[in-house]
Amino acid sequence: MLDTDGVVPDLNGHEVVSVTRNEIDSDEVSIRLSEEMMSDSTLASVTLPSLRAARSARDRLARAGFARNSINIDRHGDAFEVSINTREENRDRAERILTGSPLGNDLRQAGERTADFVQANQPLALGLAALAGFALFSLTSRR
Repeated sequence: MLDTDGVVPDLNGHEVVSVTRNEIDSDEVSIRLSEEMMSDSTLASVTLPSLRAARSARDRLARAGFARNSINIDRHGDAFEVSINTREENRDRAERILTGSPLGNDLRQAGERTADFVQANQPLALGLAALAGFALFSLTSRR
């Protein structure tokens, strides 16, 4: 059982219980901490058939800005479960990323990189477009 030395509010207004070190029951503390940590977060998860697919899902979540240390991969028989603890407002986005097609996600990212390259190198892109247009014209006008 936890014996408290006092209850003090923290900066967010939550009550913080101070205890002496030798009076701590580690099971009760870990349960209480996990309940407090989980109170404002929710779990999104998906089961995938291979470790490679699970790692790909983890990488997609990390590239989308989720903290890598909040993403877990657990083995269940021959399948792998990827789960992430996130805030409620980010749960739908995390589930879309987890259940989305890796190919679609990769194509979207390739398109974004291409658009960024074209924006950064407009004269080169214009020259390549003119060259492609000339090549198409040359191929179609031959008889």
